[in-house]
Amino acid sequence: FSDIVDCTKIMSKDEKKGFEYIRKHSSLIKDNVANYNGELLKELGDGCLIIFNSAYDALKFSENLQNIINNNEKFKVRIGIHVGDVIKESNDYFGSGVNIASRIDKFALPGEICITQDVYSQIKSYKDIKTHYLGNKNIKGIDEKVDIYKINTQVNQSQKIKKNTSLIEEL
Repeated sequence: FSDIVDCTKIMSKDEKKGFEYIRKHSSLIKDNVANYNGELLKELGDGCLIIFNSAYDALKFSENLQNIINNNEKFKVRIGIHVGDVIKESNDYFGSGVNIASRIDKFALPGEICITQDVYSQIKSYKDIKTHYLGNKNIKGIDEKVDIYKINTQVNQSQKIKKNTSLIEEL
């Protein structure tokens, strides 16, 4: 789940700019999601619900989206990733998987990605992904607390730069 930070505040000051950010956010997702085996399921105002074939694909897409936005755009997004069942009824999507993903992005700072323990279990063996445990958190509407992790995108970005540097040195 990807959500534009402070979109309501932006819209109250400048509706045209707010809609521009929403359109740009949607466009960036639509232009890139298929490259990561994903699909945009639903747009919810300033948020987007996206589904992927794997937790790793979801994470790599999210890192890419954050890198694009953080480097080029004036607006920021928060992203929450969870692994869970999604129920499709008519043209809408439901289930605890949707509910949790839409709520954990609130633990991320602007430009960050948060994941649940379920996602962490799927991606922890990938050495290119670094995480930071945020704790066992209360989630609105969920009875049990949820373990939340933050993805250290700055660490991951510096690793990519080091890898690219070593490739140049080899040439």
